[in-house]
This record gives sequence, structure tokens and C-alpha cells, in this order.
Amino acid sequence: MELNDKDQQDLDRSIQAERIMQDPLVLEALSLMDQHIHDLWAGEGQTLLGPADREELYRMLQAKNRFIAAFEAYLQNGAAARHMLEMAPPSKTFLQRIKEYIHG
Repeated sequence: MELNDKDQQDLDRSIQAERIMQDPLVLEALSLMDQHIHDLWAGEGQTLLGPADREELYRMLQAKNRFIAAFEAYLQNGAAARHMLEMAPPSKTFLQRIKEYIHG
């Protein structure tokens, strides 16, 4: 089966997103961000955070989550093309990969 231009673009982006999602450096960077945000939020080694600092941490967390969601969307957009070509879907989500990286 031949793909139209949009399906081909979705498939290409899906494949590229999956490659990025499997990159150990990307997983490490995102896990470090998670740890940094958690440590600051928990106040480890610091005084209590003020409202502005908590808001900034929340924005950082939301930005990280949007980054992950964008890659998940690329995978979803390519799912139809993968199905048409009888390609296996990715075995894990980006978030699952990050959690596995963090927790071993």
C-alpha cells in the first residue's frame, strides 16, 4: 500500500520521534529535569519556596510535560500509516521510557 504525502510525513515524524525517545541522552536529560524539579519542590537543602518559586517550578514541569506530549502526538499521528504498512507500533510511550530510565 502506498501512503499519501500527509501519511508519509506522519510516518517519518513518528519514526524520528521514536528514535529521539530512545536516545539515552534525551532520557537522561529529562530524568535529571524531573529530579531537579522534585528536589527543589521538596526543599531539599533549602528554605521553603515562596509562591513565585513554586510557580516557576510548576511552569518548568508543564514545559517538560508538553515536550513529552509533543513526541507522543507524533507517534499517534504516525499510527495510521504504521498500521497501513503493517509496521509494529512503538512498544512503550515516552513517559514509560523515562520512568524506566529513572527507576532502572
